[in-house]
Amino acid sequence: GNSGFKFLQTKGNTLKDNAASGNGSEGFIFSRSDDNTLEGNMAIGNGFNSSEFDGVSGFALSDSDENMLTGNTASGNSRHGFELDVSDGNTIRGNTASGNGRHGFQLDVSDGNTIRGNTASGNSRHGFQLDVSEDNTLMGNTASDNSRAGFRLSGSEGNTLKGNIASGNGSNGFRLVFSAGNTLKGNTARGNGFSGFALLGSDGNTLIRNRSIDNTEHGFSLSDSDNNKLGRNTAKGNGLSGFALDDESDGNTLKRNRAINNDEWGFLVDAVLANAFEDNVCHGNGLGGSNQPGIC
Repeated sequence: GNSGFKFLQTKGNTLKDNAASGNGSEGFIFSRSDDNTLEGNMAIGNGFNSSEFDGVSGFALSDSDENMLTGNTASGNSRHGFELDVSDGNTIRGNTASGNGRHGFQLDVSDGNTIRGNTASGNSRHGFQLDVSEDNTLMGNTASDNSRAGFRLSGSEGNTLKGNIASGNGSNGFRLVFSAGNTLKGNTARGNGFSGFALLGSDGNTLIRNRSIDNTEHGFSLSDSDNNKLGRNTAKGNGLSGFALDDESDGNTLKRNRAINNDEWGFLVDAVLANAFEDNVCHGNGLGGSNQPGIC
C-alpha cells in the first residue's frame, strides 16, 4: 500500500498540521532525508492493509539525520508509533504514541538522538525501545500502561535516561538487556507488573537517585550484571525485595540506597561475589534488612 507522506533524499522541508490515516503503508516516512521539521501532524490507523509482515509505523525515519519531530501524534498504527532506523542526531520532542501494534518509540542502530517530553501509552509492546543504539538522551518522557516494559534497552551503550516516568506497564518499568555504560538518573518506576528497574547481562551502568515504588516484583533487580553503580536510589513498597542481586552479579557498588516497606527483604543477595555495600538504609521490610549479614 501507499504511504500518506513519503520523502526520499530531500532536506529542509516543513510539514505542519497534516493527517495521515488509514494508509496501507507508513503515515509519514523520510528516507535518506535530513534537516526536516514535522510539527503537529497526526498518523492514525496506518498499515492494516500492508503487505509488510511486521506492519508499518506512524512516523518513520530511515537513514535520516538532524530532523525535528515535535508535537506529533501516532495512534493505532500497525507497527510502531515513531521509528528511527539508522538515523542519528534527530530531536523527538513532545510527541504522543498510543495504542500502536508494537512499540511507542523505536530506535534501531540510531545514535545521538534527543528524545524529550514524549508520551507512550497503551502500546502493545514497549513504550520506548532502543536496539543497538548509542549516546541517545531520553529525558522527561512518560511510559504508561504499555503491555511490556516502559523503557527497554537492548545491546545499547552510552545512553542517558533522566527524569523519565514508567507507570502501570505490564513488565518492567526500565529494563536493560546486554546493555553497558548507560546512565539512569532521577527516573521513577511505579506500579509496574515486574520489577521497577531490571538489569540482565548488563555491565558498567550507573543508577543514581531513581525511585522504584509499588511494583509487583523487586524495586531494583540485577541478574548476571557486573560492575554497576547504584547510589541514592529508593525502593519502597515493592511486592518482593527492594534490591535483588543474583545469578552471578559481581563487583557492583551499592551506596546510600534506601529500601523501605518492601514485602520481602530490603536487600536480597544470592549467588554473587565481591559486591560493595555502603551506608544503605533499610526500614520496615517484611523479612528484614537483608538475607546476608552486614549489608543493611
